Amino acid sequence: MCRLIAFASREPVNFHDLIGDSFQDFVELSERHRDGWGFAWLNEANELQVVKAPEEARRSGSFRFQAENVRARTMITHLRWAYGEGMNVCEENTHPFLKNGAAFEHNGTMNDSRRLLQIVPQHLRDLDGNTDSEVMFRVILSFYEQTGSMEEAIEKTLLEIKNGYTFTGLNFLMLTKEKLYAGCAFHPGTPLLKEEPDLYDLHYSIQDRHIIIASSQWPKAGEWPMLANGEILSIDCKSLETATWKINGWNF
Repeated sequence: MCRLIAFASREPVNFHDLIGDSFQDFVELSERHRDGWGFAWLNEANELQVVKAPEEARRSGSFRFQAENVRARTMITHLRWAYGEGMNVCEENTHPFLKNGAAFEHNGTMNDSRRLLQIVPQHLRDLDGNTDSEVMFRVILSFYEQTGSMEEAIEKTLLEIKNGYTFTGLNFLMLTKEKLYAGCAFHPGTPLLKEEPDLYDLHYSIQDRHIIIASSQWPKAGEWPMLANGEILSIDCKSLETATWKINGWNF
């Protein structure tokens, strides 16, 4: 399980200053989500960059340096909890993942992801690590190659997993050169939700100068509206124009 946060802004800003007094509250989430941190952002040349490390964010000078010094108009951030068997703590398994002009991070688990990988063409099977999250990302890229629509690729991926695999959550953030995507998609029968009903809540705040998306359990996010289960939010990286849609067939 992991924590996700992202922003899109009308002018370059660093992560630390954007969330202000709530920065340390977010960092403290890494006491539990301690298995890695990562940032992906669009630089001034509109190229994606990724910096990540398999270490606890609150004890990492590098995490704080990146948070305080990287200025960007759009960024996604991830705190990793390597939940489940075989989820090695290493840089290759640390989010975000970068491939084919997109960066991707995920919160949740999915079983039998290697079987899912079989629907991906050979040239997209060269995973960096061994996580279900990276497999999910490659499936999205595969459907994007087929359809030419990232929105359709996201929807087809989520429905493919829902209809054929056991999973807890498929929440994600994805950044391309054009758009930032956030998806809330989880199985309502997941036993973990009995103990933590807000585990897969994904909140957002739309302001005049910026938009922030964040997982639950960061106190500030609890003040904001939530995406519904099965709902996707997209943000144009230049105009900050937003769109939301519900996945057709996301019902249990």
